[in-house]
Amino acid sequence: MADHDFQQKRDKRNQERQLKFWKDWIGEKRLSDVSRALIIQVRDDLANQKVKGGKKRAAATGNRFLASISHAFSKAVEWEWADANPVKGVSRLTEPKGRALLVR
Repeated sequence: MADHDFQQKRDKRNQERQLKFWKDWIGEKRLSDVSRALIIQVRDDLANQKVKGGKKRAAATGNRFLASISHAFSKAVEWEWADANPVKGVSRLTEPKGRALLVR
């Protein structure tokens, strides 16, 4: 993606980190060789990675990584570089409901 696409994003560094992650995992493959099964395998490996403090990576973070590669494949389909988006149909990780705020 061109740098101008990132300038409008508040989370430029996160997106760059996410896309670098995907490049490291699937960058050597042809677009046509990236399958849904491979995306699921990488998603599961990502979810089980340990981060600082020895905790597992948050589900929300894993979902952001999936969103970044899904967008990249959507663009590839739009530009006719790929026939289909292999991320479509891949279930997202379950995120906690969040916290309830009480007003006093």
